[in-house]
Amino acid sequence: MLNDFWSYAKLNKILLKNKLKKPKIITAIGMFYDLENPNRFIRDSALALDENGIFIAQLMCLKSMIDKNDLGNICHEHIEFYSLKSLKYLFEHNGLEIFKIEENDINGGSYRIYCRKFKNGSIKLKSENVLSLMKGFIKRVNKNRLRLSVFRSSKNIYAQIIDDNISKTLVSASSQDKDIMKETKGKKGDISKIVAKNLFKKAAAKKINSVYFDRGKYRYHGRIKILAETLRSEGMKL
Repeated sequence: MLNDFWSYAKLNKILLKNKLKKPKIITAIGMFYDLENPNRFIRDSALALDENGIFIAQLMCLKSMIDKNDLGNICHEHIEFYSLKSLKYLFEHNGLEIFKIEENDINGGSYRIYCRKFKNGSIKLKSENVLSLMKGFIKRVNKNRLRLSVFRSSKNIYAQIIDDNISKTLVSASSQDKDIMKETKGKKGDISKIVAKNLFKKAAAKKINSVYFDRGKYRYHGRIKILAETLRSEGMKL
């Protein structure tokens, strides 16, 4: 175990001390957003990797973040937001090439990127007009100022729609509301659906039909995902 920040120099000491070979698989899951030096991280990963090894990265890229209107990624004060083009440059410039890429629904939409030691260059990736994407994103964010904020504990889930311009909660719903508690005898996922439907009903009464989803520290998974998708199915744009 390397109980320190990642670097090839520190890893190599462990490999030499324990007479170990270079790893055949290196993974980087949800960590690209906060790297102080992405070039050094990828360069060290390439150096550490076995000649026939695979480097696998999982992250929400710029397009998936924008498609989901996920302003929460920016609110979390992440340092970097990657387009596919920037990732291709980052990997190739530091000794790796992309040979496979998959899309999944983790955190609302992510890419799983498979790389190997640089040989002939990466596969052809989807083209992205980053400037156009960003302009559209900014326009939607400015239009949809209302924020859907969520909190969950081990037993309960809370959701509220906030107007940050006036620092006011417009509507809220939780599994602790008296009218909801009467119905919340099922599974936690079912409770999230009831809370979402109740919130939508209150929002619709105030003609609120569009928000951006601030999921805070929570992954787009489980009860958080169920609440969001139930709201969408009811007609809320987020």
